[in-house]
Amino acid sequence: MDGQSLGIMPLRDAQQRAMDQGLDLVEVAPHAQPPVCQIMDYGKYKFDQSKKAKDQKKNNRPVLPKEVQVRPVTCEHDLQTKIAAIKKFIEEGRNVQVSCIFNKREVMFKDQGLQIIHRIMEAVTDVAIADGQPKFNEKRLQIRFRPR
Repeated sequence: MDGQSLGIMPLRDAQQRAMDQGLDLVEVAPHAQPPVCQIMDYGKYKFDQSKKAKDQKKNNRPVLPKEVQVRPVTCEHDLQTKIAAIKKFIEEGRNVQVSCIFNKREVMFKDQGLQIIHRIMEAVTDVAIADGQPKFNEKRLQIRFRPR
C-alpha cells in the first residue's frame, strides 16, 4: 500500500487485506504497544536483506598488505622495477611489506640484504613511512611501509 499507515485494526482485518493483495503480513516491531505490522512480500524482503548483507560483507574485506620480494643479488634494473611497484601500491593506499629472501649460504651476507633494503627505504621516502627498522626472521629480512 505504498508505505502508508492503515492505523490500528484487528488482526483478522489486517490478515484479510494482506491476502487480498497476495502479500504477507509481517510483524516488524513486536514489542511496541500495539505491535506494528507491515504488508509486504516477505520472500522478496528476505532476498533483499541477504543481498545487502552480501554486499556489505564484500565491501568490508580487510585490506591485506602487498608483499614485494627481493634477493641480496637483485640487479639494479630489477630493483628499480620493484621500487616502482612499491610506489604504485603505496599510492593505492595499501601497506607494503618488503622481504629480502636469503637462499642457502646467502645468509652469511646479511649486509648486502640490508643495503638493498636501505636503498628501497631511501627511494620510497617521499610516498611511504617505514614501520620500524628491518627485522631478520629465519631467512628473511623484512620491513613494512605504509602510506604517508
